[in-house]
Amino acid sequence: MRFFIFLAVCFAAVLPLPAKSAEADIEASARGVVRILVVTTDARGFLRVLGHGTGFAVAEGKFVTNAHVVRNALRSRNVRLAIVPPKGDRPTLARVVDYDDRADLALIEAQSGLSLPALTFVSNFTSQSADVVAVGYPGVVDTVTGDDEPNQMVRPTQPTTGRGTVSQQRKVRNVRVVLHSATIARGNSGGPLLDDCGRIVGVNSFSGLSQANEGEFFFAIANAETLPFLRRNDVEPKVTDLPCRSLAEIEAEEAQRLAAIAKQEAEEQALLEAEE
Repeated sequence: MRFFIFLAVCFAAVLPLPAKSAEADIEASARGVVRILVVTTDARGFLRVLGHGTGFAVAEGKFVTNAHVVRNALRSRNVRLAIVPPKGDRPTLARVVDYDDRADLALIEAQSGLSLPALTFVSNFTSQSADVVAVGYPGVVDTVTGDDEPNQMVRPTQPTTGRGTVSQQRKVRNVRVVLHSATIARGNSGGPLLDDCGRIVGVNSFSGLSQANEGEFFFAIANAETLPFLRRNDVEPKVTDLPCRSLAEIEAEEAQRLAAIAKQEAEEQALLEAEE
């Protein structure tokens, strides 16, 4: 019987294993991604949305976005920031804690309780070919639909996702960035670029459209810029240095471990039978 168990485990170890579905990890991280609105009121007291971007939770009530997303709110007393969660709660006003124009990063804080799960950063991301996912609120999706419904963007809505791969990591204007192919558009600014395990590898910032029809490139601010920025503001982010492993890799390791145990037990049983 032990021998047949050994054969069964060995056979399972060489069967094709299912590739990991990253949707669950991405969906879990998306719960901490929010829409950032730049708002004011007109002469009649109606809310006007002047612009918007994306942000994500890094601590209790604190969110990262791009500095260029919040710039108008820094320049005028009549302009405010609002955070719209992906579902559930209503929007809440926010204030800018700090910003860094060089690295295009901003830290904002909800003025009333808004508890969303903080995302995890990869501390040592160096891959040049990893699969990545951009999560956010592109303007081509979030459109205002008419005078009778001017505040559509204040409604909680799930963010969109777009897949691509990392091309390279480099410095642009003395800022460390991740160059990738996960499409972002106006409104994605400040949103997270995630690996297949749902961990942050960059903060989406801008795109570069080739003038010679050579394609469009997308840039995310590297964690090497974001993590020091957060720590300067007394935010200790969630960080990991573990590699992103697929379910297939984990299952293969477990199958090998079980096969080794079964082999050892079969050998021990063979020795016992030989002695008898």
